[in-house]
Amino acid sequence: MDNAVKTGFEINWTQQLILGLQQQIGLAYTYAQDLQRDEPLPEIAPMDIRYTLIGNYLEGKLRPELVFRHVLKQNRISNEFGETQTPSFSLFDINLQYQFTKYANISAGINNVLDANYYEHLSRSVRGNNLPLFAPGQNAFASVNFVF
Repeated sequence: MDNAVKTGFEINWTQQLILGLQQQIGLAYTYAQDLQRDEPLPEIAPMDIRYTLIGNYLEGKLRPELVFRHVLKQNRISNEFGETQTPSFSLFDINLQYQFTKYANISAGINNVLDANYYEHLSRSVRGNNLPLFAPGQNAFASVNFVF
């Protein structure tokens, strides 16, 4: 490939709200074109939009978090590379963190709360076929973290 253009952007915005709340909005997009073949470059993720609402309570010890992520359909694909289009998807996560000492916290949450059936544009089988590699469904987690 001798002649291509690749450009994009990432925008993140954080705003303090009332009642100990903070919102974060993020947007990422990449445009890439093979000018020689006049088709999109391969391996380019679609636009990704994220919204996070974070609480800060008990003097910063308790931090609930709601996360929404929406990824647009990727229809700018490289036929030469054998890519296939990927559908859009939306995810919703819930997390909670409690800092019980200066050096330790516990966290718990549920990822993919609505159990969306989805796959990322860059996730696919490695056996030479174009079958999608689906992401995990709804899952819960808990952890204890120590800082040394």
